Amino acid sequence: MSWAAEYPASVSELARGVVLASTGPSQLVDRSTLLKVPRQLRPRLERAFAASLAVAGPEMQDTRLSRRLIRYGTLGPGATVEVIDECADIVLRCPPQVRGMWGAVLATIDVSRGVDSLTVPAAVIVGDADRLTPAAHSVDLAARLGRQGVLFEFTLLDKVGHMSNLEAVEDFNSAVARLDRSA
Repeated sequence: MSWAAEYPASVSELARGVVLASTGPSQLVDRSTLLKVPRQLRPRLERAFAASLAVAGPEMQDTRLSRRLIRYGTLGPGATVEVIDECADIVLRCPPQVRGMWGAVLATIDVSRGVDSLTVPAAVIVGDADRLTPAAHSVDLAARLGRQGVLFEFTLLDKVGHMSNLEAVEDFNSAVARLDRSA
C-alpha cells in the first residue's frame, strides 16, 4: 500500500496482483483487539506499546509467559505447537531496537492513500481470530477494493490469528495461487 501510494504509475507496470494479508492501512493500534482500553487512553497506550517493544534487553527471554503472550497476540486458538514455536522464535530473536521502531510505525502508520493506487487484482486474506489487525481492517479493505473494481477475492480463515501464512499454510497458499492463476 505504501509503495502504491509513492509510485502509483508503477503498480500496473510492475505487479500482476497484490496480496494484502493480515493488514490494514491505518489505525492499527487503535483498532487492535489485544487490549480493551477506553478511547481517551489510546494515545498513551500507543506510546507505551512502542516503548515496551524496545525494553526487553538484547533478546526477550524465552519463558512460558513470553510464549503465552506471543501466542495470545499473534496466533489463533488452533495453532499447533510447531507454529507456536516458529512464531515465538521469530519474535524472540528480533532485536529490541527493531521491535521498538516497528512499534512506533504501527502506532502511527497511515498508508490509506495507497489503497486507491492499487490497480491490479487484489486478494485480501485474514484470520477471524487476528487480534493485531482484526478482520474489520480486511473487510474495510475488501469493500474499498471492490468499489474500485480490483478485489479478486476476500478470504476469511476460521480460527486463525495474525500469522495466517503460518497457521493456515494450505488455505493461504491456495488463495495466493488462485490470484496468481488469474493474473
